[in-house]
Amino acid sequence: SCHMRYHKEMHPGQGIVVYTGISNKEELSSCQNGSQSLQIVHMMYYANTGAPKDKWPLVFSLKEDINIAPFWMHALTNNNADLCAPYWGRVPKKADAYNINAHKYTQSKDGQTMCLARADALGLAVTGRGIFSPTECDVAGDVRPYALMGRVSDSVQHTPRAWPEIDTYAQHAQENEHQSPLSGALLEALLVVYKTPMAGDGYVIRSGLIDVNVYTRLIYHCLLDTLTGEIWATFIGAACLFDMRTRKLVKVKDEDLQLLQQGIITGV
Repeated sequence: SCHMRYHKEMHPGQGIVVYTGISNKEELSSCQNGSQSLQIVHMMYYANTGAPKDKWPLVFSLKEDINIAPFWMHALTNNNADLCAPYWGRVPKKADAYNINAHKYTQSKDGQTMCLARADALGLAVTGRGIFSPTECDVAGDVRPYALMGRVSDSVQHTPRAWPEIDTYAQHAQENEHQSPLSGALLEALLVVYKTPMAGDGYVIRSGLIDVNVYTRLIYHCLLDTLTGEIWATFIGAACLFDMRTRKLVKVKDEDLQLLQQGIITGV
């Protein structure tokens, strides 16, 4: 799984520095609770601001839980964990979840796993479909996580029930012969991979709005195998209405909030 938070805008030409560390030292060292994953944290900072190192603005944080092959777990639990010693660290508070409750949206209340039939029953909209290509895969032939994110990103425009006010303002702007400054911006995201697809595997994306308030809205996406109906991955995005001119978050109006609430999908 990958948990991401976007702290500041990033622009071409701005220098960055990324610090990386392994944060679950205790679990790996003692093999408590049968830990089978490495938790790796990446913190990205602007580095060419002229400010001292400890004042660099934080741009982006990424927390990954990566499944470890049994042979690597064996190596770590046989006094070789010191190989990772230079990378041990704690998870910075700013890398913790803020808008997304991972447990709430990855553990089904009724024990059912998301699948094509369940997506149909919940009324999740079809927002994308396609076939994974070899260029999206690693050397082992597995589709890379960021390729899954890219497929969701390409399809998010097809979730109008999550952004009804953007279409309304865009239509009003067109009638008055000017361009609407409103768009959507991603603040935080959670990707969970349940089964890794390979090149040639087909997918369909089913999406829906699952929560909303005056500041943010949670949009749920699941990538499903077109042949079996089983789940490849889920992606939950916490997004906001964003003014492209002022570069600021826009609070949702009461009438728009009521409209959004009517479009919430329950039971995910």
